[in-house]
Amino acid sequence: MKARMMGMAGVLVVAWVALAQAGPVQFKEVSADATWLAHVDVDAMRSSVVVEKLYNACVKGEKLAQCFDKMAEKCGMDPRKDLHDVTLYGRKMACGHGVLIIQADMDKEVLKKKAEKAPNHQTAKHRGHEIHTWTHKKGGEKKEIAGALYQPDVLVLASSVDLLETAIDVLDGRKASLKPGKKPLAKKVPKGTMFLARATNIDESQMAKKNPLCAQLTCLDYAEGEHDKQWSGRLAISAENDEIADRLETALKGFRATCWLHLERAPQLQQILDEVKIDRDEDTVEVKFQAPVEKVASAMPEACELIRKRMAKYQAKAKYHAKEKTCPTKTDKKRAEKKCPTKQEQKQKQDKQDKKAKSKASEKKNKEKPDRGMRKPTARQGTAVLGVVVGKPLDEEAAEIVRVWEASPAVKAGLERGDQIVKIGKQEIRSPEQLRSTILRHQPGDEVTIVVKREGERLELKTQLAGRDDLVDRSRRGKAHQFLSPRPWLGVQIDAVAGRGVSVVGVLPGSPADHAGLKVGDAILRVDKTRVEAPADLQAAIAGHKPGETVRLVILRDDSRETIEAELGAIGIWEGKLDNESRQLLKRFLEDRFLFPEDLRRERERTPSETKP
Repeated sequence: MKARMMGMAGVLVVAWVALAQAGPVQFKEVSADATWLAHVDVDAMRSSVVVEKLYNACVKGEKLAQCFDKMAEKCGMDPRKDLHDVTLYGRKMACGHGVLIIQADMDKEVLKKKAEKAPNHQTAKHRGHEIHTWTHKKGGEKKEIAGALYQPDVLVLASSVDLLETAIDVLDGRKASLKPGKKPLAKKVPKGTMFLARATNIDESQMAKKNPLCAQLTCLDYAEGEHDKQWSGRLAISAENDEIADRLETALKGFRATCWLHLERAPQLQQILDEVKIDRDEDTVEVKFQAPVEKVASAMPEACELIRKRMAKYQAKAKYHAKEKTCPTKTDKKRAEKKCPTKQEQKQKQDKQDKKAKSKASEKKNKEKPDRGMRKPTARQGTAVLGVVVGKPLDEEAAEIVRVWEASPAVKAGLERGDQIVKIGKQEIRSPEQLRSTILRHQPGDEVTIVVKREGERLELKTQLAGRDDLVDRSRRGKAHQFLSPRPWLGVQIDAVAGRGVSVVGVLPGSPADHAGLKVGDAILRVDKTRVEAPADLQAAIAGHKPGETVRLVILRDDSRETIEAELGAIGIWEGKLDNESRQLLKRFLEDRFLFPEDLRRERERTPSETKP
């Protein structure tokens, strides 16, 4: 824990130093194709009253001094006095990608010896500059690092040799660099800026794929520093459109208000927060702050004390959880005396308990007596089931059967595909949803009367409802193909749209939907003669066909109706290369295709060899 605390303190101080001794950003050092950059003026921060107050209140200490002494001994550079300038930039916004330029008074020999001791160290030459490469291990991953001492006081590091060589060529003037102007990265920097961060094309970066917020932002511009006895900061965030910018403005104002409420016992910090202004200009949201240096400096001790308390609370919580994870049995004095079991012992104990529980469940099942050819309803059976897949018929208020499950109550009653269920007992059925809710009000084993329309005639049929697990148990006795045989599929992810069928929000590459020409944004209104008003209607309509059959889809695209044909595929035999996003989409689709997904998932976990499709 002490080592972690010292490490965190070291990072904080390095950050401070990085913010304390650099000159103004030099755009000629940055490649012209960079999409983001960050710059720290360390020299300017050393002369700042605010930074000095922050350093003395939060960072300064004997342990930290020892940490800096060790850093100076190992790296040949003392960040407290030797570091002057830090610039970081990259061509793409991705973890582990970028170029770092450090201007500092360094000991070349110490740095060279340290690089030579690194794993897989190699050297090469590029335009008279000696390049060092080595392997850096972090979190079990190995990454290549390249570095070169461009000048006695300029160290260049990069995430690859190609990036390093390009950075050297930019410094030599052989390749184009940023030129001050109207480009987002090269705009004029406010006077006194100590920290600068800018980014463009955020919505096209790798971060956008992982973070939905980044996918809706285009540019970012952040600058903070001290000038003319005023501490000021500005953050400008550009969104894709005015609507997103408006929502972003609301979110930032809400965050500011929440912080203000949490700072009830820190009135000085509340006053500082009152100086933060949030405004919007079309698609850009601006967060501005300006206050006298003395006012900001006087609030630093209070801010540091608040940070210190939060960190102590977090460390105590982490320490507690670490102890619990080490030995969960240490909850009182008696348990503390016991020996903490190993992972292998805990696993053996758990396996023994599971085996005992299965044995009891098996004995209980053998004692159950059948009732009229069907076992009595139990808590494990869950809800009642008729055994049909239904959809919404055209111009009719009923539930139309598109598929009948074999060996189900529906088969025993004589129900057929195309029948329209209009009544269950005394309850009128006007939609598939009403049929489902009516069946759910019964218990497994109940006898029900079903009124259907078949070719213009009304028929009255009777059957006895089954339990969900009852049908699953039958599948385990030799009829697993009824549930686990290849299913028809279309390959779309859908969402309900009021009054416009279902909207296509995802199309799996290489799927039947993709081959048929379905696109994201299309609205599916009808499948053959079955009207689609909800996702369940589309699923039921597709389930009523067999793999390889062709269906006619009526869709709404750009406010005009079109009819396309799609040949349904089969889950389990479709082949193709999938990216991670498509694989997750297919996984969700597979889970939703089964009649009873929760029961079948439980059965697969219990007997995977019997239930694997």
